[in-house]
Amino acid sequence: MTPLLRRVQNATNHFSAAPSFTALTSVSQTPLSSFHAKQAHISSATRSIPFHPSPISSQYPLSPSSRQHKMAPVFFWREFEPTYGFLSQWYECPFEVDGVKYWHAEQWMMMQKAKLFGDEDAIEAMKKTKEPRKHQGMGRKVKGYDGGVWDEHKSRIVEEGNYHKFTKTPAKEGLKQLLLGTGDRELVEASPFDRIWGVGFKADVAEQSRAAWGENLLGKAIMKVRDQIRKEEEEAKK
Repeated sequence: MTPLLRRVQNATNHFSAAPSFTALTSVSQTPLSSFHAKQAHISSATRSIPFHPSPISSQYPLSPSSRQHKMAPVFFWREFEPTYGFLSQWYECPFEVDGVKYWHAEQWMMMQKAKLFGDEDAIEAMKKTKEPRKHQGMGRKVKGYDGGVWDEHKSRIVEEGNYHKFTKTPAKEGLKQLLLGTGDRELVEASPFDRIWGVGFKADVAEQSRAAWGENLLGKAIMKVRDQIRKEEEEAKK
């Protein structure tokens, strides 16, 4: 046999000894089948593991103050605003206390201020008008005014006035439902001119300016009244 023919024969024998395509395929599929089997086992095991929700939410529910800050605040200011104008001190809703008629919570506030400092002339003058702007102006001129004394009593006076507003006006049922309809949302007087009773910012920029807010005493007073009315409503159902 010539050298050339011998090389051809050797090559043919080598090719014949190589594994077939079918054999190669079966070898390559063996790990893949094993992989799928393992995946199926893992998936089955995972489905068998019971799911236990985190106990944190049930053990530590949000406090009312936390809920207030997680919900959008109720911003109010002017009495004529269509949605929340009823929260304004100037919102007209006549009520009577001890035989004296008050047209709105602003009149109550300023007449009680005059009473606190014994200014009877101011009280009588305030009885003759129903305009909140005039009541506000006369209240700022009360004789014998003492800032320290006023600071001790002003929040209580405003809370009392708003309680009367929402419980003694002829439209009290409608007003109470509007107030209770605010839920636990934070009530904020968005007056850009008042940093004591309001926050000192208009509604459209108030939230982003929260760090620089004023005292919001009016909003806080109405929230206390809301809590009291809600408590009374719940007690009445028992």
